[in-house]
Amino acid sequence: MLVTFISECEKKALKRTRRVLDAFANRIGNNTWQTPITEEGLDAIKKLLKKTASKNTAVSCHQLKSRIRTELLWVVGKREKFNSEGIVAVNYTEQDKFIGEINMSEIYANTKKQPLDQHLFAVGVVAQEMMKNFCTDKQLHKAAFTAGCWHDIGKLEVHFQDWLNEELKKKNLRTELPENGVHIDGGKGFANFSWEKYPTHNEVSTLVYELLAKTMFGRSEEKAIKHAIYWHHAKPIRKDEINSLTQVLGKLKDNKLKKLLDQSQGI
Repeated sequence: MLVTFISECEKKALKRTRRVLDAFANRIGNNTWQTPITEEGLDAIKKLLKKTASKNTAVSCHQLKSRIRTELLWVVGKREKFNSEGIVAVNYTEQDKFIGEINMSEIYANTKKQPLDQHLFAVGVVAQEMMKNFCTDKQLHKAAFTAGCWHDIGKLEVHFQDWLNEELKKKNLRTELPENGVHIDGGKGFANFSWEKYPTHNEVSTLVYELLAKTMFGRSEEKAIKHAIYWHHAKPIRKDEINSLTQVLGKLKDNKLKKLLDQSQGI
């Protein structure tokens, strides 16, 4: 099985945990590890983590169940650092926030300088109206609206916005939108963030939805929403494939992810 470990340890517990996990798994982020492993090997890691655990220890273990789904197996240490699904609380608010509430006038969806929040809402409305032509199921209407509102949320990612702003400075900028959407295509300063090496915005959108969305749908609608977000652009062919949300997460730097999630909650 393929598993991912996430450490929310503090102080000396962080170093002790790193020593254990570095010996068994590949570090794919500052505090994230991944490795194929047997059940016996996983039990051994859990025992070692428990043996070195202190009040500042907090490690979760997730098993990759499908291309875009993981399952929490266990937590060693402070359980309250994670929710019931093993997700880390980054930042939250008790207040409801709606599209358009946060000033996003300079955060764009494409080279036509369409504000991202307006683009998300417009696609959500169009998707909902289209679904009404196909069925009378109100839950599916809401699911279509939800998918539309989340489909490009990954464009909030700082590298995409930096790249797009550089594109907008070009004198001979082509404003026709590519058939397969607007993606970082390399260029000066962005070679490491092209679709060949870095998650595309729709892959990031699926991750953000997985981390932040409070579901109000059944399993089939939830699956359809994630499918629509992920596949609204074709999956790129890469030398080193990105086949799971865990891999998408591993590509994002911790501080960039926090900013992305904070902004996403503010839209």
